[in-house]
Amino acid sequence: MASISLRVIGLGVFCLTSWLAGGRTADAQTLPFTLYNNRAAWEAAAGSVTTIDFEGVAPNGSFTAFDNADGFSRFGVRFVGVSPSNAVVPYYLRVVSPTYAPDYDWGSGAVMHGPPFMPQPNNVGGANSAIVITPPADVYAVGGDVMSLFPQGESFIVQVRTTTGVYTPPGNVFTAARPNRTFIGIVSPTRILEIRLLCASFPVIDNVSFSASPQAPAAPSNLQASASGSTVNISWTPATTGGTPSVYELQAAASPGGAPVASLSTTSTSLQVPNVPAGTYHLRVRAANVHGQSDPTDEVSVTVGQSTGLLTLSPAGPVTLGQSVTLSWQSTPIVSSYLITVLSGPGIAGPSTVAQAGCCSVALPIPTNIAPGTYAIRVSGGGMVSAPISLEVLPAAPFTLGVSVASAGAGDPVTFSWTDLGLGTGVQYQLFAAPAGTTSFAPVAPAECCSISVTVPPGVSGAFDLFVQGSNTRQSNLVRLQIDP
Repeated sequence: MASISLRVIGLGVFCLTSWLAGGRTADAQTLPFTLYNNRAAWEAAAGSVTTIDFEGVAPNGSFTAFDNADGFSRFGVRFVGVSPSNAVVPYYLRVVSPTYAPDYDWGSGAVMHGPPFMPQPNNVGGANSAIVITPPADVYAVGGDVMSLFPQGESFIVQVRTTTGVYTPPGNVFTAARPNRTFIGIVSPTRILEIRLLCASFPVIDNVSFSASPQAPAAPSNLQASASGSTVNISWTPATTGGTPSVYELQAAASPGGAPVASLSTTSTSLQVPNVPAGTYHLRVRAANVHGQSDPTDEVSVTVGQSTGLLTLSPAGPVTLGQSVTLSWQSTPIVSSYLITVLSGPGIAGPSTVAQAGCCSVALPIPTNIAPGTYAIRVSGGGMVSAPISLEVLPAAPFTLGVSVASAGAGDPVTFSWTDLGLGTGVQYQLFAAPAGTTSFAPVAPAECCSISVTVPPGVSGAFDLFVQGSNTRQSNLVRLQIDP
């Protein structure tokens, strides 16, 4: 990828913008890119730049015209001055020496100017006239210094076409009084395809730059964390390679490599976090900018507050859905109430308290409608908290469907029975059927636990595959029924 920097000078009192081919214009809430008013910050996001200047293109004291559809190209960037087809010069583009006239000397060397939006007395320019800048295929950033010909300054608008649409930053950009410059920059997550500058007078640009590929940051290093009471102090070292970070994200997990239970964003390389609940936390940090996110640092752990001691499980090994597990722990001192919290696991968005108990054990049934996997659990009470332990939950025993007969004819009853999934009373199951060997299953009948009898309707024949599905979406095995004519 590359980025492109534009130093833009407006020669009119104001500039108007439009697209010859139409397109979408976004307001401030829908701009898909980041705006900058500081060149250093923009360059940090865009990457190092290589400059295209116009020195040596125009003879001293004169100008060189590029009044054709090819325009002027250098380093893969193409500039074309586009005007209406009935204009005297349909493609008006000039590189002008700073000694051509005082109005063209901004102390920055030769400049390029294109056709004005408002026709001049010599019929140069006209409606929708513009300098059209087509960057290389991998440009993602554009920025520039805005300068004014008029002592009091002036205004203009820049439109940007990306792969997602045509966008105009809201409002005109008003320049500072001459000869001061005003910076505006854009960094886009999608490719910039075209830039158009349309002004009431001649739009002027100078010192066009493009950069090497913008990069996401590399991972920070040397992550350190310590606790003092309920306050945690954290610091890290930024990477010396990759793109410049614009933000760091700190994540805290209850188990090594686990899902985050808390996260914080900062532009600093250190944090002091007060009022942290007691517990052991596993920390990692990522760096990010508009181009992406780094890998995480190596994790470090920090313990806050006093522990309730050892937390144990009975049974100690994996359990299955629907089975019960006993948690037990030690506590000094003993308090009247403890909370059992699931910190992470499949489908767990954040810590969730699942039970409250006295000292120092509790039996927990494993619901049948949760996803199998590894869950992190802790016990807390009286300002104390245990270290988390892992509980592996396996799928429940097979969900088995049986059929009373292998074949039946019209009017015959057929009974299907299956394993109780513990879903409770009421209609909790559905019988499905499809022609044998196909996947076009359709519901046949709803049912309560744990059997259903159906009568074969007339006019149906052939082999059919059937299964039962519970309200927890578990499906039984397939059974086959042959229906005779």
